[in-house]
Amino acid sequence: MAKPLNQRITSRQRQQLQQIAVMLLMMTVRPAINKGAI
Repeated sequence: MAKPLNQRITSRQRQQLQQIAVMLLMMTVRPAINKGAI
């Protein structure tokens, strides 16, 4: 019972980490696009 629960928690954490990573990328990329660097 503990192993599948741990797998579910890790999968949720992975999804959250991916969402946070995308948010950080957008936060860093958008100002650069606004400045015309990209």
